[in-house]
Amino acid sequence: KYFATEGRKIIVYQRGEEENLSFYAKMNDLQETLKDMDFLRAHQSYLVNARYVQSYTRTEMDVGGSLVPIARRYIETVRQRFADSWGGKK
Repeated sequence: KYFATEGRKIIVYQRGEEENLSFYAKMNDLQETLKDMDFLRAHQSYLVNARYVQSYTRTEMDVGGSLVPIARRYIETVRQRFADSWGGKK
């Protein structure tokens, strides 16, 4: 569903998995690797699979039942990403 950083580790939050995977990497490098997939940067510490975003506000998004913060820096990117699919009503 999404990736989150914890120190220098990236934690993988998967759908339906109770135990999360983790590995050492930089979020920017991971974002570059996944650039052709449907991932969206919501915060310096979060990279979200857009297919799992159920709703969002100016400050957070619901990603498959988990609340992920949205930084002011990324809110316009989030709005643009969902403007077409949700008709810009969020």
